[in-house]
Amino acid sequence: MNQIQSHANLYEIKGNVEKILKDLSVVKPISEKSQNIAFCNPKGRILFSAWGYLNTKTNTLLIRVSAEADSIFTNYIKKYLPLYRSTIKYLGTPKHSVSHDKSLLTIFNLGDYCEYYEVDVNSTDENFVKYKFISNKIIDITSENTEKFIPNYVIPALISYDKGCYVGQEIIARLHYKASIDSYVGYLKVNSELKVIESNLGQIISHVFFDNTWHYLYLVKKHEDLDKFLSSLDC
Repeated sequence: MNQIQSHANLYEIKGNVEKILKDLSVVKPISEKSQNIAFCNPKGRILFSAWGYLNTKTNTLLIRVSAEADSIFTNYIKKYLPLYRSTIKYLGTPKHSVSHDKSLLTIFNLGDYCEYYEVDVNSTDENFVKYKFISNKIIDITSENTEKFIPNYVIPALISYDKGCYVGQEIIARLHYKASIDSYVGYLKVNSELKVIESNLGQIISHVFFDNTWHYLYLVKKHEDLDKFLSSLDC
């Protein structure tokens, strides 16, 4: 079993953690199950995303935050912790276990709580985890793309519309019920580097160079414009 050092930090929040997730994140809290979570500003744009594991029995929330989003996360969450009579503790840097015999990668690893993704290469490259996020179309909002995306377009499946009010909920709900959104998040791999573009058709969300190939996660605002957007890329 090989280990990949994670470019992420692990935190433990204790206190009224279920209400923290309910009031501040776009997702509906699920106890004893790791889930991708996102936090928005009042205008409904995603500040950062993370992986969380909620345990309502112990009133704890374990959060894995990418290093690129760490300062955004800590500045944001520390403003709210006193309101919820909660505390935060830094637990260190998690590692991702790569099992070459089973070809599995634990992207989210908190003690006994793991989620596995199949891998198609054996590597301990530092960009490997980011590559797996991109190739699995997992959105990772960090300092590179903070406040650029509204969750309705990039993570519609994660949004809860029945848990009540939360930060950014008014904008997100209005788009859901009154707008017609037909966006598409796709994965593209090419041999040469693309310009990180943003146009009326769509934009690049994140990218990484891994295994001598460039990997891109992109957003097309209207599914019908997919071919136009791809043809506009200089690849």
